[in-house]
Amino acid sequence: ITNQKDGNYNRAHYKLTADITLNTGDAANWKSTAPANESTSIGTWSNATSSFGGTFDGNNKTISGLYISPESGDNYGLFGAIQGGAVIKNFALVNSYVYSPGGNVAAIAGTTDRSDEGDILIENIYVDAYVYSGGNNAGGIVGTISNTTYDESYVTGMLTVNKVTFV
Repeated sequence: ITNQKDGNYNRAHYKLTADITLNTGDAANWKSTAPANESTSIGTWSNATSSFGGTFDGNNKTISGLYISPESGDNYGLFGAIQGGAVIKNFALVNSYVYSPGGNVAAIAGTTDRSDEGDILIENIYVDAYVYSGGNNAGGIVGTISNTTYDESYVTGMLTVNKVTFV
């Protein structure tokens, strides 16, 4: 997933066909002793094609052992930045560890981006992860929600989180 050839995650679509184990061992210990494999977040905050705006259907599979712990920056999670139009659904993320030295960190998405491109849906997800921030804006599912607008006459860039468990 993280090797999208042209870096364009804007409307990419993925469906897991098997469980994924990235690391073994207890994620509770990874703050002091890193596991063998470090992952990179999917999508970044830099422009409209680099944040994730497609569909990620976990197909009721499990991702285990995600470890993200960069030396600098912010916007980290399984997805670094998701934008309007993104749909992330149907999987479990377990025994995982996500750290951001700058902030905007969560197990699923470090930040939301570009609300004018549509709504974001995160649903039917189970998360068992350790999330740490060296800065600010840490969350279990989404670290920070950016670029949303609400007033009495309209709402743009809705983020809907449905049937999500974080332990």
